[in-house]
Amino acid sequence: MSWELTKACEFAKHVPEWDQLNNDTYQSPILESRFVAPLITNFGDGSEWVCFYKDNGKAVAMGIIKKNSLGNWSTFQPSQAPIGLWLCDPQYDRAKLLEALTSKIPGFCAIFSLQQQDCQHTSRTDNESRIRTLDYIQTAKIHTDIGYEAYNKSRSKNLRKNLRKQHNKLAEKSLGASLQVIRRGDQVRQSIREYGELESDGWKSETNTAIHTDNAQGKYYTQVLENFCGSGDAIIYKYLIGGQLAAMDLCVCNQNSIVILKTTYNESLGEYSPALLMHNEVFRDIFENTAFQTIEFYGKVMDWHKKWSDDFRDIYHLNFYTLSVLKTIHSRRRRS
Repeated sequence: MSWELTKACEFAKHVPEWDQLNNDTYQSPILESRFVAPLITNFGDGSEWVCFYKDNGKAVAMGIIKKNSLGNWSTFQPSQAPIGLWLCDPQYDRAKLLEALTSKIPGFCAIFSLQQQDCQHTSRTDNESRIRTLDYIQTAKIHTDIGYEAYNKSRSKNLRKNLRKQHNKLAEKSLGASLQVIRRGDQVRQSIREYGELESDGWKSETNTAIHTDNAQGKYYTQVLENFCGSGDAIIYKYLIGGQLAAMDLCVCNQNSIVILKTTYNESLGEYSPALLMHNEVFRDIFENTAFQTIEFYGKVMDWHKKWSDDFRDIYHLNFYTLSVLKTIHSRRRRS
């Protein structure tokens, strides 16, 4: 019963254990190996490690970790990962596991951070002497168990009025609108290309954050969506206005939940609020044609999220200090 570490380039060897642990604990599509492996391939620099803790031959805690600076380690956290790459059976004491891990890490470790922890997977507490949690963001989700009609009625009058207004504008100009639902792997690359073209025509082109088929982001999302399409667990939504691509969602899912990874829209059609219209149709499709229990956003709660959801929760960071005094010192420095 101890931690073992191996270079993350060998992650493929640990995929069965990783997926089994995720299935036994968090059951999150964005913690499945087919989501995690492309993160390591496209955004890792070779310094990442896979760590795993076994009890009676079974993995009960696993993570992808890396050294950030002298004495400072954390879970590997590229921006494309909505939550930290960490899995742990909740029956095991987290503080004891982290104490054992920090003593096993190569070299000196003063602080170890579990980045972007989802409070619905891992409880948030500051009661332990060497643990401190920090706010990151709040995120939103939608529960689908009430049915679409009840859900639609629960939305604000202002939202319903705005949707009618945009549909009336389309009707006045004789512009039809339609939603395409894509789940085939052979359509992923073309869809990523179209998604990138929408982003490149918008504000993201100015910040160099737009997806392109030949940049790391484009390659990553292509790999992920193709991985998930193999079992029908990727969905790409395309919303067309007047036959022109107006908005897109890139999603992955499992039997319980669908996660909206990325959303973009055609800024030249902004007067019609294409993303708003698309999400109205996307959510209707999910409620009426799938068995998902939840729709997850996993981004920082924005005004547009509040139009669609009333369920918000914390995503937080957790710092483990190898000495109790370090927690006090670190806390004082942050306050100052």
